[in-house]
Amino acid sequence: MKIGVADYGIYAWEGGFYDYLERMKKVQSVGYDGLERLHAQTAEQALTLSAQVRKLGADFATCLAPTPELSLQWTAALGKAYMWTNVIGKDFDTFCRQVNCQIAYAKPYGVEVALHNHLGSLVETQDELLRFLDACPEAKLVLDTGHLSVAAGGDPLYIVTHYYDRIAAVHLKEWVSTDPSAENWFDRGYFCELGG
Repeated sequence: MKIGVADYGIYAWEGGFYDYLERMKKVQSVGYDGLERLHAQTAEQALTLSAQVRKLGADFATCLAPTPELSLQWTAALGKAYMWTNVIGKDFDTFCRQVNCQIAYAKPYGVEVALHNHLGSLVETQDELLRFLDACPEAKLVLDTGHLSVAAGGDPLYIVTHYYDRIAAVHLKEWVSTDPSAENWFDRGYFCELGG
């Protein structure tokens, strides 16, 4: 098992994304094996960054490119196992149909498609997540325990116990509730480090 970090916290702290390798060095300096996603704008950049990450003795789990097709191709070419769902469906049934299409396209590449459950998305609550897992039986899960349990009232332990074979990665973080009745999820509180 490798322990990496989704580096949004650094992004928010620094005010932007400036240097992937410097960010990789920072996460290594505090004990992580790497970052979850390699961000690249061109195939040449993806290849160069991947080689440099390996030279650092670090790793990444998936590749984020400018389009879903390129994300799939670069993830496969770089030997990674999964990519995040990336579809345009605005309602639950359309979303699930499109995820199943993405899975079918990814399968010949040997890449799995994983959903990141997220507040404010079509798959936010425990019930929505269970419906999604049923509607998309070949989908994997980037299980976000903070989004599911603390902020949406779900039960990550139930998901881990019953769907352990569908988990591609896990996001761990905590939530500080400031205004639970706010309409928008991002006004209800904020995420923080574990034990924060």
